[in-house]
Amino acid sequence: MKIVNMEVILQNKALRKGEKMTKEEFLKKLSDCVVDMEEDSVVDVAKEYIQAGYDPLDGMLNGLVDGMKRASQLFDEEEYYIPELLVCSDAMNNGIEEFKKTSAGIE
Repeated sequence: MKIVNMEVILQNKALRKGEKMTKEEFLKKLSDCVVDMEEDSVVDVAKEYIQAGYDPLDGMLNGLVDGMKRASQLFDEEEYYIPELLVCSDAMNNGIEEFKKTSAGIE
């Protein structure tokens, strides 16, 4: 059974009501998806981020990578172990793949 992050659900409901998120809110949400092991939600957030017109590279570096750094910190604190890090890395890679779709040809 997968634990659902209530913050992500509430933010998604806010988006459906037409409220716009700031870039910083998107970056936090991307980071949270990684550290919370939200492998599927991260793709939706990445799509929303791109649709909002924000830079995919910033999303990767300041959102997804930040989430992996936070997961690494939890590993150092012995709250996360190797299996959790692997799921976090899967979430990060899912987000990166979504960003790569829009960044094709940009190096």
